[in-house]
Amino acid sequence: MRFDWNQPPGAPAPKSVRRSFKTILSSLLVGVISIGVAWAGVGLVPIGDRSADVARGSGAGNGQEGWLAATEEGTAEAGEASISGSLEPLEANQVYAGAHKVNIAPQPEKYSGTWERNQEHCETNPLPLGMGNPQETEPEHVPDFRVRWNENVNCIYTGGFDLGPAHAVSGFDEEYGLWARATAVSDGEDTVVLLILDASYYFAEYANMCNTEPAHKSVYDGEGPGANQYTQDCGFRNLQNSLAAKYGYSDGQRGQFGIEPASFFLASSHAHAAPDFVGAWGGVPRWYMQQVEDSIREAVSGAIDTMQPTYIEAGEILYRGGNNSRRRHYHAAEEAGAGWMRFVAEEDAEPICTTPEPTPEPEPTATDHVPPGQAKKSPEPTPEPTPSPTCTQPPPDRRAIATIGTYAAHPVNSSNGTAYADLSGVFAKRAEDRFGGTGLYFQTGFGNMTSNGSRVALANNLVGMLPNLGEGSQVTGDLDVRTVMRTFDQPVTNAALAGGGISGIFDRPMAQRPAAVSISRDSLGPDANHMPYKRCNSASPVSVNSQVSAARIGPVNGGLLITGGPGELFSNYTNTIKEKNVTGLTFPLSLVNDGLGYIMQSFETDHLGRQAVGFVNGPLSEYEDAYSIDACFGDHTLEQTLEAIRQL
Repeated sequence: MRFDWNQPPGAPAPKSVRRSFKTILSSLLVGVISIGVAWAGVGLVPIGDRSADVARGSGAGNGQEGWLAATEEGTAEAGEASISGSLEPLEANQVYAGAHKVNIAPQPEKYSGTWERNQEHCETNPLPLGMGNPQETEPEHVPDFRVRWNENVNCIYTGGFDLGPAHAVSGFDEEYGLWARATAVSDGEDTVVLLILDASYYFAEYANMCNTEPAHKSVYDGEGPGANQYTQDCGFRNLQNSLAAKYGYSDGQRGQFGIEPASFFLASSHAHAAPDFVGAWGGVPRWYMQQVEDSIREAVSGAIDTMQPTYIEAGEILYRGGNNSRRRHYHAAEEAGAGWMRFVAEEDAEPICTTPEPTPEPEPTATDHVPPGQAKKSPEPTPEPTPSPTCTQPPPDRRAIATIGTYAAHPVNSSNGTAYADLSGVFAKRAEDRFGGTGLYFQTGFGNMTSNGSRVALANNLVGMLPNLGEGSQVTGDLDVRTVMRTFDQPVTNAALAGGGISGIFDRPMAQRPAAVSISRDSLGPDANHMPYKRCNSASPVSVNSQVSAARIGPVNGGLLITGGPGELFSNYTNTIKEKNVTGLTFPLSLVNDGLGYIMQSFETDHLGRQAVGFVNGPLSEYEDAYSIDACFGDHTLEQTLEAIRQL
């Protein structure tokens, strides 16, 4: 295998790179308002029971060696694939890939809605603790308990600074746009779908925020199994199930192209200048929730429905200058690798043919000897044969279907009245401008990492370091695709977040049942009793049902490994995932299929900060812990992820 370890930008571009409260809050939440830095929270609202420790997905891999080689070194033979639908057969070293994107700029007229763009009619007055009233409150806004603020229900608020409806937008950025972008990858029998939504957060499930008004019904995909109806839940987990049903999944029977709920890695970008889909900062109107749900569905379906044979190029770039630790009380080992993968379609170019100029006819020559009195005449020339064309075959035409980038750098730009996609949007557009196709950017271990300098510059640099089309290392060999999803119950011991969930500020449902964990290294693996000591132990009468995902493209010993965690993963977590795939490339993605706050391991946590003190963001505690639901969440989620990898 070959990795592309490249120098940071500066040198020539390398070839290989979200009224007072309607519900009175617990006093533990008061300090929340004072924060002015990036938020990464969790909301808990009671719902019914949900099964725990459910594993889905395909089984063990095939164990074949080798995947990264130069393009010209690919030697695998094309195998037969069991293909549903109308996909054309794959050649050696190919997978199917498709991509699609949908602009999420508001379209109120399409959904019979109203978008209030006057910020003076949306934002709170400067009363303390974020509980001021909007400048103007219409009577119909008061009984709307969907979001627990006296917000203007026709406003679109962004998330990530202060708390409550303090940051409304009057427009959406037009240079980079805000999008739902998706790419689908399949071997014909198994499929993985990666989606990135330009959003501060998006939950797996919702208690109140999904649209239930017939007046704002869906305008996309409202027929058939898994159809998008206005009464349907809109969270990522619900979308996993209904999208799988659309493609034939039912009662455990996998659908077309092997599609099942485990196939979907649906993530949010965490751009703080993007819309608030969790309700902590005012949320968004019902009609806009419906529009965005439609957009997610359309992007995913478009990616699946446009799949075609492609080659994969992939690599990792060491870029230590692009980020650094944001924790105050200790130094963290950053995740400094910028991972990338690209799906490239090749088509035979038209032959270039040239025809030589014909040989010129000779000048007539008079006959020297003729009888007297007769004129001299020239002989008729012998015709020259018509020249045959000479043809050469140029290299194939290459075009990118999708370019995916990953890096760990917390985005914290504010909207200033205009919704903006931050790192995700800049990377995607630059990649699309340079390579064509659809660009996607995912965060990796960014929970305790921030970028150095301008986020725009960082995104530009990340794209600038990618190799040209056809010049990156190609993934070769048996490109088998496998996916696994594991669900589990996690205790919630953060009193402030539990109060916020019970009050409904955060709309993420929880289970009213106790949960307990006792977790340590390999405690979920085959040697479950290997480490009986130094365990992280936690229990609570309330819990949240969470999930992790894993997918592999290529052989077990090497290959492309993709994992998904349900919140803002810390860098030590993601670095550990990478350690488990030393012979291949690993993409440990954050905020996949949920948004459950900061996820750190127990040895990194600050217990004082996790019990509301962290909200003041002072010298005695760490801010991120205030939005960590439990001291053992990181340990538990990491071990669940490692177990999912073992199942691939």
